[in-house]
Amino acid sequence: MSASPIVVIGAGPAGASAALHLAGSGAEVLLIDDRAEAGGTAFPPLSDDEAAFLWPDRAYRGEALRQGLRDRADRITHWRSRRVEAIRADRTLSVRDRESGSLTDVGAEAVILATGADKIATRMQGASLPGAMSLCDPEGLVAAARERPGARIVLAGSGPLLWFTAARCASARLALAAVIDAAALPGPRHLLRFLVQPGLLSQGLGWMRAVWSSDARIYRRHAATAILGRGRVQAVAVAPLGDGAPPHRIDADLVAIGFGVQPAIAMLQAAGAAVDQDTRRGLWLLRRDEDLQTSLPGIFAAGDAGAADGADAALAEGAIVGEAVLRRSGRPVGAALAAAAVEARRRRRSLSAFVAALDDWAGPRPALSGGDQRET
Repeated sequence: MSASPIVVIGAGPAGASAALHLAGSGAEVLLIDDRAEAGGTAFPPLSDDEAAFLWPDRAYRGEALRQGLRDRADRITHWRSRRVEAIRADRTLSVRDRESGSLTDVGAEAVILATGADKIATRMQGASLPGAMSLCDPEGLVAAARERPGARIVLAGSGPLLWFTAARCASARLALAAVIDAAALPGPRHLLRFLVQPGLLSQGLGWMRAVWSSDARIYRRHAATAILGRGRVQAVAVAPLGDGAPPHRIDADLVAIGFGVQPAIAMLQAAGAAVDQDTRRGLWLLRRDEDLQTSLPGIFAAGDAGAADGADAALAEGAIVGEAVLRRSGRPVGAALAAAAVEARRRRRSLSAFVAALDDWAGPRPALSGGDQRET
């Protein structure tokens, strides 16, 4: 590995994609990830019982990324179970070994931040009770339910993560009692815009079909207002949105709530990177140019760290940022990477209409995470 490699932080779809494209053009890459296996939350190694219809290509694409990293070990140094604790504007990184606790400073020719997204914290009564969880950890929820056979599960939130988690619980034959969706059914204008990505639309409908075939009650345009219990979760208070009706109680043993995710950008904010507020969604986003470079020269952000638009967009941005890093540094860009970047930009534009429709229907709703929001 060279003294100042290109450093990629995060081995999820965007980071692994960027590392592979860079290595394919002859660059030396240091890939740092806090997990033991590449793939991130989008493409983790699947459990033995995960139903294939939930995410038909999840296993394939995740394993393809992991195999690609193994095949390019000559160009990609993969530091597993390491956490980047700080990034400085001069592209020096402080890296903590999670096993030994040792701290190492690493200088980089360029940095690609692909740290994904963080959950929007749920701040409501009872959120700290044992049995209260986040939608962002479906496998943790399934594991917790199996430790308590027959535990009644209530899920609350909006958007694809809610329905994927619900489908995961239904396919595992857990006691899914209720799904509380803050969004209404998608209307014709949403469905027409979803049709630009028929594969993603079909995938989402598959998740809903799995839940519809279970015994779960489905509440639309409702939100959890409090988690109730003494010493542990015992119930959830749920109210319809907008009509002022009082909340009612749903008995539960496990509750998972989530109203979206936000890009994980704290490290770059601390380093002085410029951010802009998305006032509609209530999120802060890194300011990036057309090549995904932040306001800090030589520091880029790709995937959910730039905008939480999903795995397909993250894979595309891996190619875009890989080509941009080499081109901006004056290094040769291989023909394969140049072509991949052109196709990735086209793919990214195609996905933008779908993502916008998804956000309009059931995008991040941070205001709902703080308690009773029936007047929103």
